[in-house]
Order: sequence, then structure tokens, then C-alpha cells
Amino acid sequence: MAVLTEVKRRRREHGHYGITGDEWAVLRRMVADLQGCVEAVPTQRLFAAEAEVDREIVVSSLTKVV
Repeated sequence: MAVLTEVKRRRREHGHYGITGDEWAVLRRMVADLQGCVEAVPTQRLFAAEAEVDREIVVSSLTKVV
């Protein structure tokens, strides 16, 4: 019952979600960090794929020369 009372108090004091300004700032930073990670993964995979293609081209070129 104490939890429900605390939730109601926080909603009354801090709005619908019951989150303070500092908590919103932390949440926004966490979301931005997660978005950066999500956006970086496909880019890293793309670079890895490009590097693999480059390696295959070099190997192919070297085997043709020899």
C-alpha cells in the first residue's frame, strides 16, 4: 500500500509519469546513448563488410599475378 501512496504522491507533485526534472534528464541521456549504440552497430557491420570485400579483391588480385 505504501508503494501506491508514493506513486500517487509523485504523480501529484511531478505530473502524470511522476518523474522529476533530474530523472527526465537522466532518462533522456540514457535514450540518446542507446540510440547511438543502435545506430553505430549497422555502420560497424557495413565497414566490416567493406573491409572483407577489399580483402577479397586484394587476394584475388594477388592470386592472378602469381
